[in-house]
Amino acid sequence: MMIPEKWMIKSQDSYGKNLEFVDLKEFQQDGVYSYCYKSRLGECELVFFEQENRISLLRTGKNELHLNLQLGNTFEMKYQAEGYQDIFFVKALSCKREEGSFEFSYDILEKSGERINQIVIQMKRRK
Repeated sequence: MMIPEKWMIKSQDSYGKNLEFVDLKEFQQDGVYSYCYKSRLGECELVFFEQENRISLLRTGKNELHLNLQLGNTFEMKYQAEGYQDIFFVKALSCKREEGSFEFSYDILEKSGERINQIVIQMKRRK
């Protein structure tokens, strides 16, 4: 059984910053890295497929989210929050994984292609 470790998750978007400390379980097998944790937004599972340079993020709870990111590609994203739901598009900008840290960024776009937000996520294991 994997014992959770303390990780710091810092997120920044066009509207401000957020910092959380979470208990996170990290799994790794054949170049696939999985990070499972509970944040203030819900239960989260982030999976990084190293060879494909692709990220899948699934969040359940009040603000559900299923996000696919891959450098060079744009994907549809269904956004759902309390009392609001819409379709946007996401485009990965960067992705970097090292031992004990993971960082990625992406744009959220309107159907017209106009950027409405830019998200930067930094995850770091606490010592």
